[in-house]
Amino acid sequence: LFRDGALGVTTPLTREVSLANLEWRRRLYRGTAIQIGLATFLDGARLGPTAGAGRQTYLDGGVGLRLGFRAGPMLRLDYAHGLLDGSDNLSLGLGYIF
Repeated sequence: LFRDGALGVTTPLTREVSLANLEWRRRLYRGTAIQIGLATFLDGARLGPTAGAGRQTYLDGGVGLRLGFRAGPMLRLDYAHGLLDGSDNLSLGLGYIF
């Protein structure tokens, strides 16, 4: 599975994970049914020895859009850029507080 398989060589499987997040949020609109906001963030992660690689460090910076619904969860849409590896990521999430 680790050599040209489903997990690949650099899949970060480990028992040691350290995470840090710094986020600034600004609400732009607060209506009766919906709230809209923007966020900027810096995320960091350090993984212990992984299957197929040694210790790995990730540092990403990005921006996000927040949509909060009165009768449901908040929707997060984030774009992040890897400050160490140059990779880009787009993510969508539900259920975080505004």
